[in-house]
Amino acid sequence: MSPSIPMCEFQRGSPFYSLITNYTVLLLGFKEFTAAGIALFVQGLPEKERSQVLDDARSRGNYELVQRLANANPAELHPPLELVSELENQRIRIDAPATMLELMRNTGHLLPSLKRTAAGSLLIHAFEQTQPFHDRGHLWEFLRHCRNAAAHGGRFNLRHGEPLRPAVWGRFSVTASLQGTWLIATEEAAGLLAPGDPLRLLWDLEQANPKLVGGTSST
Repeated sequence: MSPSIPMCEFQRGSPFYSLITNYTVLLLGFKEFTAAGIALFVQGLPEKERSQVLDDARSRGNYELVQRLANANPAELHPPLELVSELENQRIRIDAPATMLELMRNTGHLLPSLKRTAAGSLLIHAFEQTQPFHDRGHLWEFLRHCRNAAAHGGRFNLRHGEPLRPAVWGRFSVTASLQGTWLIATEEAAGLLAPGDPLRLLWDLEQANPKLVGGTSST
């Protein structure tokens, strides 16, 4: 298999397909909105300060990227988002440019949480939506412990004699020594998996369980 796994290789009839799509769109959207925030910030600077930013970018070797952002107009592509609220039959308005600037200013604070919650949500839903197919094999057990970690604040929760059965995926295995450690590694702290690993884990589960596609359980 290629080291790069395209999203389209997950079959549409698989319970993982929509989950994987949502996960990748969320991460791409965070990256895009952060870049758009940089664009809005640079464009809002006085001319002298903008020239200084471009000169600094030139010295760092990323002049072309910053210049493209300075000439972009992300606000035109992203009108405000209005979400229906049933509580009082109102709409909640989310301003896209304001969100872009918020992400740009707080990327370091928000990114670790995004990685953990996005990957954790993916693994929780993947586990719950495939329960009829679960057996006590190594891969499903590995997913179970990942799901439990995600549901316990992102840290492994290995009590009551867990792991009860072997939970192995490639070079990774769940052991009692992981108790309390992070599931997903971020810039702030080490973890068992990187943000790309949930994609590969679900890919391996889909390949090992052909009956997932089409929803035919063996039970």
